Amino acid sequence: MTYFNYRGRAEVIRYMLVVGGVQYEDIRVDLEGKPTRDPVTVPQGCEKQLPFNQLPTLEIDGEIFCQTKSICRYLATLFDLHGETAKDRLYSEMVVECVDDLVNDVIIMRRTKNEEQRNELLEELINTTAPRAISSFDCFIKNKPHGGPYLLGNRVS
Repeated sequence: MTYFNYRGRAEVIRYMLVVGGVQYEDIRVDLEGKPTRDPVTVPQGCEKQLPFNQLPTLEIDGEIFCQTKSICRYLATLFDLHGETAKDRLYSEMVVECVDDLVNDVIIMRRTKNEEQRNELLEELINTTAPRAISSFDCFIKNKPHGGPYLLGNRVS
């Protein structure tokens, strides 16, 4: 598993690998002082090591895969984390997409180079976006159709 030297989008992959009981190599990329909000440029010919010029990546049987949600869906299938029914999978995918919406807003804010605009986006995240998302998640969890401590009842999903 390769990603920058922070949690970011790769953290959920790391969690899933732990839940699945998989030992893995956690490779952290250091951009040598380059701000991490700048896009990474891959030298020509290296696309095989970094498909679609994106991190995180996960190597499986010698093949390199990218895209956080694609990797997570693969791991969820591999470790049977989707639930028992198609509707269970829909519930879990719905939560994943909602969390991703919030993560995308954070990433947009962090990548904004203009300090004034970045501060405005941060203020909006703190005062509007995050509280609305947390309230929605809280309501969803309180009204979830499954009993038990997890989204899908008594099993991690």
